Amino acid sequence: MLVRPPRFPRSRVSAGLPSCVPQHRLRLGRRRGAPNTAPFVDNAPRSNTSPSAELDAARGGLKRLDFRYAIIPENNRQHFSNMTSAYGLTVGRSAGNGLLHSQPSLSWRPFSAVSLGTGLRNLTSSSISPNKTAFPSVRSTWVHPRGLPARTYRYVRSSFVFDRPPTHLPFDMKVHARDQIIRRRQFRYSGKTIQEWRMANREMYQARWDGREVVEEYAQYVEYPMDDTDTQLVEALKQTNGPTFGDKWDSLIYWDRASRWKRLSLWLLWNSPELAVEFVRVTCHPSQKYTPVFAMVADCLTYLEDLHYAEMKRWRKGPYDFRSVIQTCLRFKTWPLAYLPQKGARVYIREVDREHVYKAWTYVGRKNHQLKGETWFAFMNRFMEFGDIDNAIQALEFARRSFQLLQVDAPNDSLSRHCSKLLTLDFVEDTKSGERNFRILPTLLRMGIRPDRDMMNVVLSNALETGDPHLGLDMLRYMRAEGFELDSYSYMALLQDAIARLDQERLAQLMEELEARPEIKKSPYIASKILHAHFVFNVKNLDITANRREIFDSLLTKYHELHDITPLKDLSIVPYGSDLPANGEKTPPSAISLYLMIATWLRCQTQVTNVERVYHKFRELVRQGHEDVAPLAATDHTYNEFMLAYRKQPHGLRPACRVMEDMLHFAHESGGESGSPEATITHTPPTVQTWTLLLSAFVYNHQPHAAERVKEMMATHGVEYDINTWNVIISGFASRQDATGVAQSIKELEGQGLSVDAFTMKALGYLRDPEQLWTAMDELALKPASLRLRDPLQPAPTPLQLHETDDEQPRPASVPFAALEDERLLDRGLQLLKANA
Repeated sequence: MLVRPPRFPRSRVSAGLPSCVPQHRLRLGRRRGAPNTAPFVDNAPRSNTSPSAELDAARGGLKRLDFRYAIIPENNRQHFSNMTSAYGLTVGRSAGNGLLHSQPSLSWRPFSAVSLGTGLRNLTSSSISPNKTAFPSVRSTWVHPRGLPARTYRYVRSSFVFDRPPTHLPFDMKVHARDQIIRRRQFRYSGKTIQEWRMANREMYQARWDGREVVEEYAQYVEYPMDDTDTQLVEALKQTNGPTFGDKWDSLIYWDRASRWKRLSLWLLWNSPELAVEFVRVTCHPSQKYTPVFAMVADCLTYLEDLHYAEMKRWRKGPYDFRSVIQTCLRFKTWPLAYLPQKGARVYIREVDREHVYKAWTYVGRKNHQLKGETWFAFMNRFMEFGDIDNAIQALEFARRSFQLLQVDAPNDSLSRHCSKLLTLDFVEDTKSGERNFRILPTLLRMGIRPDRDMMNVVLSNALETGDPHLGLDMLRYMRAEGFELDSYSYMALLQDAIARLDQERLAQLMEELEARPEIKKSPYIASKILHAHFVFNVKNLDITANRREIFDSLLTKYHELHDITPLKDLSIVPYGSDLPANGEKTPPSAISLYLMIATWLRCQTQVTNVERVYHKFRELVRQGHEDVAPLAATDHTYNEFMLAYRKQPHGLRPACRVMEDMLHFAHESGGESGSPEATITHTPPTVQTWTLLLSAFVYNHQPHAAERVKEMMATHGVEYDINTWNVIISGFASRQDATGVAQSIKELEGQGLSVDAFTMKALGYLRDPEQLWTAMDELALKPASLRLRDPLQPAPTPLQLHETDDEQPRPASVPFAALEDERLLDRGLQLLKANA
């Protein structure tokens, strides 16, 4: 009798499921995965030489739709069909079992480019098929007997027409072949080896940053026992004579070099960073047939730059420094075309010189590298540094396309920061239609960038700098209409414009607004600008009949409302009997605020003895390294104010020489012993403005021989004359009726590339016989077109005080001095004065 075989459940056969899966485990709705799983696709190649599956898949065209998904807790359990696809489609599902039981719905909105990264997310109405129905590639007409969805393999492009076709990743056969040529010159590590090395490098970086030891798992890389060959290589790195490290390295076979590089690189990074630089430089030199992997080299140089910046700044080896090492080891011709390590590319772009930045820019455009938005931002930063507006805008456009292609939004802070910096280069130009408009702002608006408050602040500042007050007010009204709240930057631009136009009514209005916002008024920049406004309107053009004590007291009261008065008491410039207490709770003064108070006090003085007393106090506090007073020695502003005060009377010529001698002495000592208090302070050497003020002091007090000596000293220190210096010299010759000297000075002035201005013409008015000047010019064959008879009905310009600027912060000295010596200018100047007395 035959035994009847058992009956199998129909479900196990018809559904094609394993026999161990019971029928009640099937679900017709949502499949539940692991609670913490998330979709992840590793697009990187498994090694630095083998092609990835992504390269082969991209040759056939665009990716096909796939409705596999997983549970994402961070995204509120969103289904993949609810996420935005790469082609701007938004697929939604109704309640229930979604794609299994209902037809998906498609929503579309008009394109509105208001920010980066949204361009491909929304389709125009022309992007939808004429019947405006769901695309057939999502849902199949054939229904599975078990209710399971049937996957279709139709391309999205076959169902939709895009306004602008999406950019294809250029990983075709030609790109793949060029990429393999680059990778074949690198050590052929497996993907697992590269990953392990980079994880060890990352752990070393974090351990060094945290000041701890490397965890036990990676300790083998920094403490491995070296064999004889490793020891010889390290000793060769230390030697300056004898066999070089390059010769020993070239003598090794290929696999020996590859295996030793990954070990020695980590060991040197941890134990000897300076030797690690030389090790990377030699092993990555273009003369090497095989070089390390680009990503590993970039990690080494990033480790050295971030954690050993001071050592790398001092590192020198023959003609090489650390920047040249970066330029050699991360050269753009070694950049992989597919899956370029972006951080290494950004390090290269940030550190190399102008020529190589433009070469890399041309190279990536010709080879069609796929760079991320942050890397395009790195190019944009360098172009803005060079003042290249066109390429900066193009780099920003490439960054926008990159963010769109990757379906991510550009980081708002980074986008705002780069666009704000770009807008600082904006200017007004004439358009083809005959209108005047900004150069950069309309381009950013056409790109779909909606300005935020930071960008609008720069636009407001640019509008005010055009000199058209109506344009600035229009921008201000627009900001307020759009709901932008004015911040300290906004009020800084408005205050600076009111001061530049000497608009007291506008200034009073802004002061009322700031009274209602004390948090902004106490900002160090706003506080300095408020004091600067009082200085310009009350002190800069001081009337002879004005009450100088009241002027200084009024500014002192404003200062006391904002800052601590202790530094002023240390300088002994607070008047006796003042009832203003020192309050340590208030903020310390900024450098510009303290400078304005010293300048006001000096300009309100009429006695040289008081000026000399305060200068000695200032000089002593600078030597002691006073917290608030010593930083003033970093610029020439305060020294120039003392020069102006000494220039008023003949008794101030000797102290003026002392100021010049102190500046030379302090600047010479600032690079001396590291333990001295002066070593922590950067003292400025005398600038061309300081020398000009000293020269004018002797000229105005009728000491021509001493003035000639000052000119000789300026030549000794390599100081180049500016137009103010020439005007002082011409004024001195004209006051002595020396027409030949005036003509010779004008000839030298124009030979330097300068031209006479209104103040030069005013100095020529001191000549009693102008015909002598024309005779001297004929003898020198000098016929400048700028020397023409001025309209006698036009008033002469009011002479300005030397070196008075409306800038917010003091500027450092711009004239470099090759060598500074402690000149005894005081004794020599006094001897000349005594001889001419």
